[in-house]
Amino acid sequence: MKMSKLVLVPSLKNIKKIAVLAGLSKSERDISLKTAAAVNGALSRMAFKSVIVDIGRGDMVSKIRSARADFYFIACHGTWGEDGRLQSLLEIMSLPYSGSGVLASAVCMNKALSKTIFMSQGVKTPLGIRLVRGEKKMISAVSRLLPAVIKPSSEGSSGGLSIVTESSHIKKALDKAFACGDEVVVEKYIKGREFTVGYLAGRVLPVLEIVPKNKYYDYEAKYAPGMSEHIVPAIIDSKAAAGIRKDTLKICRTLDIKGAARVDFVRSSSGRFYALEVNTIPGMTETSLLPEAASAAGISFDETVMAIIRDSLKR
Repeated sequence: MKMSKLVLVPSLKNIKKIAVLAGLSKSERDISLKTAAAVNGALSRMAFKSVIVDIGRGDMVSKIRSARADFYFIACHGTWGEDGRLQSLLEIMSLPYSGSGVLASAVCMNKALSKTIFMSQGVKTPLGIRLVRGEKKMISAVSRLLPAVIKPSSEGSSGGLSIVTESSHIKKALDKAFACGDEVVVEKYIKGREFTVGYLAGRVLPVLEIVPKNKYYDYEAKYAPGMSEHIVPAIIDSKAAAGIRKDTLKICRTLDIKGAARVDFVRSSSGRFYALEVNTIPGMTETSLLPEAASAAGISFDETVMAIIRDSLKR
């Protein structure tokens, strides 16, 4: 899944200044700024001249251009930063950037398209349907999947997500999801243990289990310190771990992922794993999963940042 190369990619030795792009998505702005600060610190320790550029406010194009950097590290989570639009802008401006390209970013951000990729590669994913604003008989369609997860097709950090067990709650959940966009994904809810597998520069990281303190792995559990426990390597049998690591590699290679990504899974009570989604710009905060999995593999935070840059230069 490759696009033609539009950007003149510099070699690492020619990169002196790196601009860390942050902001954009209102719902994930704070997390983006935290990721940017952590990445900026790593770049400074590695003797790069670096600057955080908040492109969530003011003229984005002017801010990017005035940074006059040799490379642009994307630390923007959610819409605009993670869905291919920022990547497209940087390509139009002929500026090299971190992470996956336009097509891979757009596909991964769209949960309906991601499910199609999973199924095409023989990777199990929960039974689901795609709904578009204005469709008729949506409530009856959702009722057939109860209990169900209702979520925006293109939103991160559990924004707009609801878990519905009764028909009387469907309309409210749909309204909440459609408030985030015109397309919604509804999936059969699978109660079970949650796992994530990191992918870094072509390497699959150890499986990590997420144990939220809340009932569900919601926004608070993701980003508030102490609200979830991370177990890495996950305490599962080696065959199961090898299976979802293989699925992660298959998915990321099919999508031509660059830099880093995370593939999230749930394990049902029967022991089956189901792929949920792909995150192409994983968080790099003190509670983030990818750096923790990398650490378990003996890769430091600074080495993780450098690996993302090196792999991105191969685009």
